[in-house]
Amino acid sequence: MQHINFKYFIYFFCIVFASTEIKSQEEPLSKEVKLQNDFIEAFRLEQIGKPEKAIEILEKLSYEPTAKSTAKYQLARLYEKEKKPDQCITAINESIQADPKNKWLYIYKANILQKYGNYNQLAECYVSLTKLEPTNYTFYDNAAISFMKDNQLDKTMAILDDAQKKFGNSPSIAMKKSNLFVIQKKEKKAIETLENSIKEYPYHTELYPELILLLEKNNLIAKAKEYEINLAKYDQGHPFLQKNISQSNQNTPSIETVQQQIINSDINLDQKIKLIIPILQNYVESKDPNLKIELTNFGKSILNQYPNDAKSYALQGDIYFHSSEYELAKESYITAISKTNAPYSVFENLLYTTHQLESWNTQEQFATKALDYYPNQSYPFYMLAEAQYHLESYDAAILNSNQVILMIRNNPARKSEAYTLYGKILSAKKDPKAAEIWNKSIESEASPLAIIEHHLYQLSIGNTTHQNDFEKAINSKDITSFTKNISLAKQYYENNKYQDAIELLKKNIEVKEFQRPSYYILLAQNLLKIENKTEAKKYLQQALLLSESKTKIQKWISELN
Repeated sequence: MQHINFKYFIYFFCIVFASTEIKSQEEPLSKEVKLQNDFIEAFRLEQIGKPEKAIEILEKLSYEPTAKSTAKYQLARLYEKEKKPDQCITAINESIQADPKNKWLYIYKANILQKYGNYNQLAECYVSLTKLEPTNYTFYDNAAISFMKDNQLDKTMAILDDAQKKFGNSPSIAMKKSNLFVIQKKEKKAIETLENSIKEYPYHTELYPELILLLEKNNLIAKAKEYEINLAKYDQGHPFLQKNISQSNQNTPSIETVQQQIINSDINLDQKIKLIIPILQNYVESKDPNLKIELTNFGKSILNQYPNDAKSYALQGDIYFHSSEYELAKESYITAISKTNAPYSVFENLLYTTHQLESWNTQEQFATKALDYYPNQSYPFYMLAEAQYHLESYDAAILNSNQVILMIRNNPARKSEAYTLYGKILSAKKDPKAAEIWNKSIESEASPLAIIEHHLYQLSIGNTTHQNDFEKAINSKDITSFTKNISLAKQYYENNKYQDAIELLKKNIEVKEFQRPSYYILLAQNLLKIENKTEAKKYLQQALLLSESKTKIQKWISELN
């Protein structure tokens, strides 16, 4: 649970001179001055070790309507200091009654109730805060935790339902609701809740272990295996997977058995693919190079036997996809799509590969095609807008990014990334609305990526930023090594630390994951800043080789000749 600790001295003067309307136009100035002097005297008496005298003054002040809330707050603080919990809570309640819209009074009360373990009142206090600040998720979360500690399951579920209406089925909400459903012996609802959250937040790996265990408990083994594969895709080193590797190996058919079955003409394609999936899962978890060789051979064998079946190419695409061989995966998925009305997962994986390869023309083409078959999915709209942004088709990109925002309006984390993309598009157009949209990208539950991009945007326009927020976001487990390195390099660039950026970028230039057009272009930009045109041109030529959109890079190179 999150708490706010008060610096009492500072808070006291903020309350007295900023928050409370002591001054009244009808009253003479002398009364205002007297009230202020009395507060200062009470504080002085407290500081010299005379709390009883301070309490006497504050009790008198509490009869003044304009000073009541502040006086009662100060009394509550003194009673807490004197270890008088009942009087403390009574005083803070009276302070709230006098100033019911002051959230800091509720937060102080929550800290006191937490200290004394009064979870029922604590929960109700946070419920009050949700009404004062309905967009602050922390208050809903703390209310739910407090109701749960007080064993009030119905109220816990009610506040979580309220949070879900406001913020969507976020991982934090889904996991709490799932735990409640399990306690209530409603495991199907628990599974459904977690699955719905994973659909919206596939990168949040904390959801997977709980769901996998529930699926296994309910004998839904095949489904559990699918989620294990997805978990490994996003976090190969996840502790849950490491615990299950040995068990998974025991349940996997031997390579020899699979080899024999794959060439068996009595077994159909679906059965053969089903045999290969556990081995693919083992490879995702272990990255055993021997398994990769076997899987590649299996994929080729299947393709030779069923050269006209889209499933053969989809399987081969999956093998390359999980081997991070994105160019080969892209080709296989495109062939699979050309042969049939491919399932959504094939389009989703293809669009992910085009994003990784920065193949913006292909991404635009197949995001459009995906929407012909799956118009209710937000991901293809996002990928279409992203591709159009990079292709400088800004008007079309704006339309599609707005469509994404509309579709995921109840999903704060994903919405923050959609606003980030929208902000980048408007910035590229030099639209004055850009600043407003960038600010929206970090409202509510901003994703780490949104925080990083917002930080870099602020640097680019010369504004000061919160470096701590940037560092926390960039070290998030949701941020890939590529994003981390290129973002740090961009920060160096915006801070005119070109040599630092060059050293960082060159350090990882041989890593396959980093060999993308944008990486080479950023390195060239930094080299040009230190007037090293020869080396900059070399890296621009590398970018040209990898890029589908060559015109702009070719023009840049020609200008350096």
